[in-house]
Amino acid sequence: MEYPTGQGWLYSVLGMGTLGHILELVTGRPYEQLLKETICEPLGLADTCYSLSKEQQGRVVHAYDRTGQPCPNWYHDVMLPQGGLRSTMNDLLTFTEANLKASIDGDDSVLSRAMRRTREEHFDGPAAYPMPDAEESRDFIQGLGWWGLSRPTGHAWWHPGTTLFYLAGAGVDEHAQVGFAIVSSYGRSLLDRVVLHPLQQDWFRRACQ
Repeated sequence: MEYPTGQGWLYSVLGMGTLGHILELVTGRPYEQLLKETICEPLGLADTCYSLSKEQQGRVVHAYDRTGQPCPNWYHDVMLPQGGLRSTMNDLLTFTEANLKASIDGDDSVLSRAMRRTREEHFDGPAAYPMPDAEESRDFIQGLGWWGLSRPTGHAWWHPGTTLFYLAGAGVDEHAQVGFAIVSSYGRSLLDRVVLHPLQQDWFRRACQ
């Protein structure tokens, strides 16, 4: 471990992959099946998955490198939860809308309560602890997956995701009743995330004003 428990903060992609695999071991079901049953099917996210149908494969927007060759997709097998989930702008917007509804007039269903729970402050780690990775802004608190950005009316929550050649992000501000989503295919997404992630954050802040 980089730090003893409670004495540091470090973003862990492998940690998310490990947690997803633990869920598989505990339930005896594949992570993708759990994802579909608990989130995608109840919310109607028909195009959010890891395994694409032939019809979905025909709609994939590919990234290309500087020579014009298509870039490969990530596929992590047992570590699928750490990245590589495929989706569409419509599904991302549906997901952000569901999170807004869960906060504003959500019911007491397991999914609504879980969505509200993920956007609660769990610790203000970046402000209190040293961070060896200087790429991300310190101006946020940590929820469960979401990062909380300070706003005059409360916190707005967002999270970016980047693989080698693809980038996506989503944000929710229940106070401003704003949902935000972005997707892109770009051959240098991972290399240029130092610029792209703050740019996303700035766009989200502007949308919440």
